[in-house]
Amino acid sequence: MKQNSHSKTIPLEWLQGQTPEEQDLTKQQWGTNLHILDSLKKLIAKRIDNVVLDYTPDYSNPNWPYRRAHDNGMYVAYKEILNLLP
Repeated sequence: MKQNSHSKTIPLEWLQGQTPEEQDLTKQQWGTNLHILDSLKKLIAKRIDNVVLDYTPDYSNPNWPYRRAHDNGMYVAYKEILNLLP
């Protein structure tokens, strides 16, 4: 059963550091922006799928550890962003 998009709760990170007035505004706008946030979530999920995480190292290329580190960092960053979305 698909969850009603208006019933999704706001991750606490969205409200931290905001004044009470800013929190009220964020809560008011949350439901109207869920479609865009869902679209962003899908785009980020596609990018996660495109990050190469399982490949054989190319020891003949001296830059392969940097490429591996870059891909790992991109994966972690995308997952962090995804966790902030509803």
